[in-house]
Amino acid sequence: MRIPFVTTQATVQSLLDAIRHAGDSTGMSEERAAMVVTHFLDALTDRISAGEVVTIPGFGRFGAYLYEREGRRPIVQPRFVPARPLRNQVDACCPPAKANNHKLEAYRRSHHPSSRPEKSGSRTFSVMRTIRQHIEKNAAGMLPD
Repeated sequence: MRIPFVTTQATVQSLLDAIRHAGDSTGMSEERAAMVVTHFLDALTDRISAGEVVTIPGFGRFGAYLYEREGRRPIVQPRFVPARPLRNQVDACCPPAKANNHKLEAYRRSHHPSSRPEKSGSRTFSVMRTIRQHIEKNAAGMLPD
C-alpha cells in the first residue's frame, strides 16, 4: 500500500505496519483497516483541535496544552499523557537498550513550530484526510457495506 504525499516510505513504515497488524488481527482487508485507522486519527485530531481531552482507557489521554513562554507568544500544542498500564507494559517489556530517546528528541525538535517558522501553518493532519480519501476512492468497489 502506498501512502500519498509522503516523500519516503520509511517515514510511514510504522503506520503501515500498524495498519497491516490491525487488518490481520481483525480479518479486515488492509484497505478497510487503513480507513478505520485514518478515520480514528482524524476524529482524534478534530476533538483535540476543538479543545477536548480524549481518554483511551489503559492507553492515555490526548489534549491541547498551552505552553506559555516568557516574552513570546503562547503556543497551543497537542499533548499525550500515557496511562499507567501502558507505562507499566513498556517498562516491563522494552529493554533499556531499545529505548529511542535520540529518535524521539530529534523528531520533537525538528517538528517544533519554532524550528520551521516558514511551515508554521502546515497541513499536519490534512494528510490523514487525504490518505483516507485516496483509500476510499481506490477501494470503493472492493469493500462490503
